[in-house]
Amino acid sequence: ERLARPNIALRVIDNLKKGKEFKVPTDQFRTPTDADDLAKGLISLAERKLNGIFNISGGQRVSVYDLSKQVASAFGLNDSLLIPIKSAELPEPAKRPLDSSLDISKAKNLQAVLFMNDSTTTVSYYL
Repeated sequence: ERLARPNIALRVIDNLKKGKEFKVPTDQFRTPTDADDLAKGLISLAERKLNGIFNISGGQRVSVYDLSKQVASAFGLNDSLLIPIKSAELPEPAKRPLDSSLDISKAKNLQAVLFMNDSTTTVSYYL
């Protein structure tokens, strides 16, 4: 049995390619993270032997709705099929926090991570 569902970008692509409307919350916020950036950040921290707790993520806080629009645009899909709603209107199996964005200022201040892309750059990179 599959326990996880695809990430938001894959669900947007799948639904819009099929011409299906897709409900997306406007009040949930994330800091999308490119896997390559995450790996580079972890390597940088290890090479510099920095200790402590560091948040490593993308450099831009973005709503799930805005990220979904960026994905649709990047893949040439019809973003009018994205239906903006509030989280309370979603039939989620588990309640999600409205803001799970990460503060990466500690890593940035130590110049441990200099390459964190914003979500538009990250989405465009994979085209």
